[in-house]
Amino acid sequence: MPEPTETIDLAAREAALAYQAASLAATQADLDRRAAELAAQEDRARRAAVIAFCEGLASETRIHPAAVPALAEILVKLETDEPALCFAAAEDPETPQAGAAWLKNFLSHLPPLVDLATFADKNRAPAPEVPALNINAIYAARREAK
Repeated sequence: MPEPTETIDLAAREAALAYQAASLAATQADLDRRAAELAAQEDRARRAAVIAFCEGLASETRIHPAAVPALAEILVKLETDEPALCFAAAEDPETPQAGAAWLKNFLSHLPPLVDLATFADKNRAPAPEVPALNINAIYAARREAK
């Protein structure tokens, strides 16, 4: 039969182990929460950088401003996909390039859509009047030529 002091020691050890297990579980939960916060913070920073890149393209008129949200979502998705899509780099076709990097490179080399300053000038003369096309006269002239 176990001694009464051994029983008390075992109970004290079990209580100490239970306390340590609860403490470790609380520490693990805190670490998991911090890791989730850090991941969310990194995601927000990555998303902000992609949106800034797309807005820069829109300010250079390389893309339409309405396309910024959609392109930003595509780029964010391409950056976080595992495994990443790979394309051949233009400089070295043997070297694969991640999809997001390829798309950023492609978009940044697009020519400007239009020079919006030419349409925003208040002092600009109005466009010349273009005469209307009289299609009936054209058809009548072709019929007479036959």
